[in-house]
Amino acid sequence: MSPNGSKSGPTRQLERSRSSWEYTFVHLLRILAPTQFRMFAAKIREPDSEGRRPIVGIGLIHCADDVAVIKHVAVIPGHTGQGLEYELVHYAARIALHNKYLRAIAVVDKGTRAAFRRAGFRDIGRVKKYVLRPEFLATAHQAV
Repeated sequence: MSPNGSKSGPTRQLERSRSSWEYTFVHLLRILAPTQFRMFAAKIREPDSEGRRPIVGIGLIHCADDVAVIKHVAVIPGHTGQGLEYELVHYAARIALHNKYLRAIAVVDKGTRAAFRRAGFRDIGRVKKYVLRPEFLATAHQAV
């Protein structure tokens, strides 16, 4: 703070960038369809000894045009193999159908492949995975 009580330098810049981000976030929420992104989670049915019901599984649906993309379905270790993966996939498929999407596709890893097959998904091919490493960004930036 400056002697007169106003914020200065880095503090003011941080507040400007934060307000800019908040504006951008709020604007994106206004223009995106409310059903475009859906996260969902599974909790333990019975509370633990501390009365909590921790989250044990998650998933994400990204909907665009007439396609629902189901991805990032995961269950924490210790709760796998109990059918929870299938329940999460089935829940995501029901959301897609409820919102009248014509197709549902899935981004699947080895751990959830069986759950997607059980829910009716069929393997139609593989997706290439790409990674961008920070050192590649630095060399690409220097070349420009």
